[in-house]
Amino acid sequence: MTDSIACLIPAYLKDSEMINVNVTDMEGYFTYVNKTFQERFSFISDNFIGFNSMDTVYEADHQTCINTVQQCFLNPKTPIRVQLRKYVNDYDNFEWTDWEFSVLFNLRGCPVGILCVGYSITEQKNLIQKLISKNQMLESVAQSQAHQLRGPITSLQMLIDMLNRNKDSIKKEELALLAVGLLNVDESILKIINMTVDTVQKPNEKSIG
Repeated sequence: MTDSIACLIPAYLKDSEMINVNVTDMEGYFTYVNKTFQERFSFISDNFIGFNSMDTVYEADHQTCINTVQQCFLNPKTPIRVQLRKYVNDYDNFEWTDWEFSVLFNLRGCPVGILCVGYSITEQKNLIQKLISKNQMLESVAQSQAHQLRGPITSLQMLIDMLNRNKDSIKKEELALLAVGLLNVDESILKIINMTVDTVQKPNEKSIG
């Protein structure tokens, strides 16, 4: 059975050292796995033929996996893409993987199982999460900047409006007020710059430690 299934799979998939490839029967038991899959999940079993495929999937994703298989039979000529968490290191953690499930047909055109082709996307997931975190940090800084600058800028705008209304009779006191307003804005900008630097550096210091 395994040999006949293997004959239906392109050589570039069977021999791939990067892509995990397996085939399950209609009940979810493995009928074929390539060498890459076998080595990747060797901590679970040293022989996956006849092994329940759900035992390699993170428990919270079992229903997602079942739903994807059902979609395959509803759309037998279209690969269905799905992201699943797979166990690593003796079940103590998981990694994200990206898969395409499709119905595998024999030479007579009869379905013989589900062909599953996938690879790890954990690094991509981690990168996306870091980008989201940085974006949230920048949004927080931007909101803080707007709040801290609102007061000084409003005061400065009031002084500018006052000077515009009295262009011909500017008093020394008014010039002094303008100077103080400009100084306040300068100090606020400096504080924001320092706060931004601290906000960016602290996560990096934590990651280094």
